Amino acid sequence: SKTLSKLQKSFLNENRENKKMLDTYIKFAEGSVSEDELEIANSQLQQIFKNLGLGILIVLPFSPITLPYIYYKAKELNIESLALAGGVFANVKLNQRILDLPEINNIYIHPNMGDGGLASGAACEVYSQLNNGLPPVFKQQVYLGTEITKESSLDALNLAGLSFSEPNDLAKQVAKLLADGKVVARADGKMEYGPRSLGNRSVMASCSDPKINQWLNKQFARTEFMPFAPVIMQSHAKSFFPDWDESHIAARFMTITYNASKLAKQQIPAAVHVDNTARPQVLRREDNSGYYDILFEYEKLTGVPSVINTSFNMHEEPIVRTAGEAIIAFQQANLDALILGPFLVVKM
Repeated sequence: SKTLSKLQKSFLNENRENKKMLDTYIKFAEGSVSEDELEIANSQLQQIFKNLGLGILIVLPFSPITLPYIYYKAKELNIESLALAGGVFANVKLNQRILDLPEINNIYIHPNMGDGGLASGAACEVYSQLNNGLPPVFKQQVYLGTEITKESSLDALNLAGLSFSEPNDLAKQVAKLLADGKVVARADGKMEYGPRSLGNRSVMASCSDPKINQWLNKQFARTEFMPFAPVIMQSHAKSFFPDWDESHIAARFMTITYNASKLAKQQIPAAVHVDNTARPQVLRREDNSGYYDILFEYEKLTGVPSVINTSFNMHEEPIVRTAGEAIIAFQQANLDALILGPFLVVKM
């Protein structure tokens, strides 16, 4: 676009002031910049955006610019806890670095941090204006979308002509499949609000063998640089991710990375990225009991409280929404098993 072109030219302009500003941000990343230098650089950045007709919080996934600005503003306003929204905060590594800032104790990223979440915020703002305010209420979970029920699952399975069972010990049977190295998709209940699959439209696999990443990439036609993330029971999260704290609600929604412990690298190497970080979904039973019970049974079998959780969709396709879409994706990816509502389909 013309705006982005103007922005690029402005930053690439090799005048002394712009170069000094960028050098200041680089020095900040190295921990060797004064408050006065940082204030001058931020003022210059604001002027650049003003000249371009842009807001200061334009989507800029560049931590040398984003981090100093957040640091400066948090200190200026005496803020220790941040609520973040906007597509830039889909960058989970950036979110980790924000949490690491000395002025910040905790952050919360709206689970639907992109355009969908901003639209929700706009709707809340209008409602607030029309109704003399809208006190914020925290949503403990984000299963707000289309629901896959027992009835819709049964109709889709019969239409597809698939064989299936309705086991009383579904969690145990799925845990056994995962422990045997099988890849299992789960499509049950209401779809997640936002870009992260959090168990109701997820594909699960053991984290013990890094080669599973290549297999999943091939089956879903994904590129190799896309890391796979783990879901882990909250009771074990601290052992695998030492910087995690129970107050970090952001980790329930897979919106932040953590450095992996030695135990994590040993037990879930497939979910640890090349930079020694992982983006966990820290799961409590009250958030999703059916999903949690699978993890619980898997941990009893293997001693590992975590599996890979990746979104249930082919590359560049939307996450499956309905029971029929789940069956199509299951067949296209040639997975080993599918949980569809209360039913279990196992590839023969």
